[in-house]
Amino acid sequence: PNKLLEIVDNTIPQDGNTKAIVDWLIAPISRLGLACYRKSASERMKMNEVLKELNYIKETCKIKFAEIIHT
Repeated sequence: PNKLLEIVDNTIPQDGNTKAIVDWLIAPISRLGLACYRKSASERMKMNEVLKELNYIKETCKIKFAEIIHT
């Protein structure tokens, strides 16, 4: 996760919330992308698993970022 900021878009605010953005959004989506990018189809995640994981990331981000905004 600490190397992700080197490859992510510059438009992400580089402030106190950067770590939260990386931890709760960028890192999980990056891991998910890597899990989908396997050479063998049998090693890749199934699309229903990907969808479940994306929804989990979305809901987690809603909660975490709401906490950040309200503090």
